[in-house]
Amino acid sequence: MSRDEKPPVRRPRPLGPPQWAPGARGQLHDYLHTLYLAAGEPTMRDIRQLVDDDDDAPGNPSKDMINRCLAGTELPQQADVVTIARVLAREARWDVAHTTDKTIGLWLGARSVVYAGEPVRSFDDPFALHVHEVIESDEEDLPGKLPVYVAREHDELLHLRVKVALGGGSALAMLSGESSTGKTRACWEAVQSLPDQWRLWAPLSTDQALEELSLVAPHTVIWLDEAHTFFLTPGSPSGPRLAAELTELLRLRRRAPVLLLGTIWPNFLSTLRAFPSGGSDHDEHASARRLLDPVRYQRNLRIGPGLDTLDLRLREAVIPVPDDFSGLAVRRKIEEAAQSDPRWAEALANAEDGRMTQYMAGGPEVKRRYQLAPPAARGLIEAAMDLRRLGHGPELAATLLASALPGYVGRTAYDLLGEAELQRAWVYVSDPAQCRGARPPLGEIAPAGRGTPGGEARPAATHYRLSDSLDHEGRIVRLDHKVPAELWQAAVEYAERSALLPLADAARTVGAYPDACRLYIRAVEDGEQSALLQIRDLPGRDTWADQALPWLRARAEAGDVHAQHVAVHVMRSVGRFGEAEDWLWSRAETGAIDALREGVRLLAASETGEGARSRLESMVERGEPGALMEAADQLRAQGNAVEASTLYKRAADLGDPIALRRFVVGLLNGVRSDEALTWLRSRSDSGDVDALGVRVEVMLSLGLYGEMLDWLRSRIGAGDFAALTEALAYFDDAGLEETKLEWYQQAAAAGHTAALMQVADRLAARGRTTEALDWYRHTAIATHNKIAMHKAGRILLERGETEEAHSWLGRAAGPERTPPKAT
Repeated sequence: MSRDEKPPVRRPRPLGPPQWAPGARGQLHDYLHTLYLAAGEPTMRDIRQLVDDDDDAPGNPSKDMINRCLAGTELPQQADVVTIARVLAREARWDVAHTTDKTIGLWLGARSVVYAGEPVRSFDDPFALHVHEVIESDEEDLPGKLPVYVAREHDELLHLRVKVALGGGSALAMLSGESSTGKTRACWEAVQSLPDQWRLWAPLSTDQALEELSLVAPHTVIWLDEAHTFFLTPGSPSGPRLAAELTELLRLRRRAPVLLLGTIWPNFLSTLRAFPSGGSDHDEHASARRLLDPVRYQRNLRIGPGLDTLDLRLREAVIPVPDDFSGLAVRRKIEEAAQSDPRWAEALANAEDGRMTQYMAGGPEVKRRYQLAPPAARGLIEAAMDLRRLGHGPELAATLLASALPGYVGRTAYDLLGEAELQRAWVYVSDPAQCRGARPPLGEIAPAGRGTPGGEARPAATHYRLSDSLDHEGRIVRLDHKVPAELWQAAVEYAERSALLPLADAARTVGAYPDACRLYIRAVEDGEQSALLQIRDLPGRDTWADQALPWLRARAEAGDVHAQHVAVHVMRSVGRFGEAEDWLWSRAETGAIDALREGVRLLAASETGEGARSRLESMVERGEPGALMEAADQLRAQGNAVEASTLYKRAADLGDPIALRRFVVGLLNGVRSDEALTWLRSRSDSGDVDALGVRVEVMLSLGLYGEMLDWLRSRIGAGDFAALTEALAYFDDAGLEETKLEWYQQAAAAGHTAALMQVADRLAARGRTTEALDWYRHTAIATHNKIAMHKAGRILLERGETEEAHSWLGRAAGPERTPPKAT
């Protein structure tokens, strides 16, 4: 190149797709990106110039603001977003008014979108994220709430995951170790290095996680402390579903970067990673295994600043955390920390086998208080231990523990306990001052002013959490202890919803069948329908049938078909055949079709089978629709199509849509299509919407397209607007969008006011604004539709007819009026 030649001007690289965002926020940014592409991918400088040239622009976004808005990293004020959309629409030759209206609607929705979690810098209390409290020291000059952090090998592996996230990728780190080994503290230290733009989301349950997962934005830490409580959900698909959705979230590049940090005990990790035994096809932990399997990173993955090569240590999703602080290098770090932090000094002098974190978490003192606890306090602790080992979540209601207490101290001893003694028991188990500031045996987690325990002098806590060390010990030392009946009853009344199935399964395992039944019943009442199947298969029916059957019958009579099946199964299995038959037929007489069918099918093969057939014939003679359908189905199954068709017609004449369809199918199978069409037309003309839909299906199947459309057009002209719905569905399938507009216009002309707005919107979308304006005016006058008023005003503004525009816009902003009823 000679000196006189100028170097070529490099055009800035076009913007890629915007950053992923949930709901309306993502829809808005995607819409703006579509506009940007349609406008020819102008540079930010070009867009800014377009803004300067727009004298009517409602906003004045800077070049940087435009860039952030189109990249999806920021949601500017409405005026700025509308301005960007307007200038891009004009450049792309899109309808500016329509684009403005759509942008405003999306912006209003986007403004209400709340991302999951909170800014990571708002988490300034490590204990809120379940980092263990630690022993206190008499010295006042401590370096902070937590002891000086001493890093170990797992911290380096965790730091590599953080670098992946900082480099723009998604990463998972599941720290596995025993209680109080430093898992959660390591995660806490890891997130301190994240920039301020990051958020942290710590769901409290599997249900909450599933509900809010779609709101997790890029640059979010997903915090799953005690991850097994999220993934191990016996009897419910929610745990496997969450694992699958997390795996998919981490896989999608557009949702990156996301950093999933979790902690888990080794025994629960083994359960999640175990393959089904005995060749079983049911693999409930397959999704969790996929989530926790070694990660297959791409070879060209950039791990972070200064790291362009792949570290193979990143492949493992699970990071082991050792029980102790062993090794010469770690020992030197502890000795150095002990110089400035007396808590390390004390642990160094007193902890056994290098178990420093366990000592500082108050483990020895907590165990000592359990061993020396008075009877009532010990009973509360052991009730909590049993609930946790039997499957309850970490949050234990005070009412749950209090109700179970008599089973642990004995009814007589409980009756003799005074109120003051009970209150002292609660203080003993929950006072952190007695554990040198560490979490006590039962730590309060939800203070409130009501409930059990508590008196006027001390506000009550609604929930408690068993210390990790006692939780771990309880799973070992209380494994073979018999569970008191009072605990099962307390669980029925006060256990949290997510614990009902695990507790019921545990009761079943130990042979407490009546208690298991009561827990399954409550699970069903709380929405866990699968528990009905557990009741059906529960052993020991003689011990619980009397309590379950009245409840099952009541649910069946309220419309729960599954409860009916289970009730009949239970009655038959305990030898109450006659009772089952009488109950089903009494329900059938009231029109319960499912009871009728079950009565016929389950009892027909028994010694009372003739009686069942006789009852069915009697109901058919009386013309009961359910009996007609059941008898017709039986005749069809036996190959007697003629008699079946007669009964189907009788049921169809009584308004049964399924019978109508089966009667028509019978005619078509008999090559009697003309008869079927004539009969369907007669019923359609008399106002039978189901017959109209079936006639359209038949005509389509016979290739009678023109005849079908002529007939539907005549029905619309006669005021049958169900015909319009059928026609539009056909046009949708055929891709005849322009034809839909014509039919909407015909329906509107025939008096179908709901079609008015559809016509106006479709004309506007095609750029036929003059015609659209007339239809919007007509719609607004006929129906008082404020959206139509607003859109008419916007079109008039674009055309410079400000006086009429402001009139319509003013009416759109005015008080609501009762519109005429749409036809």
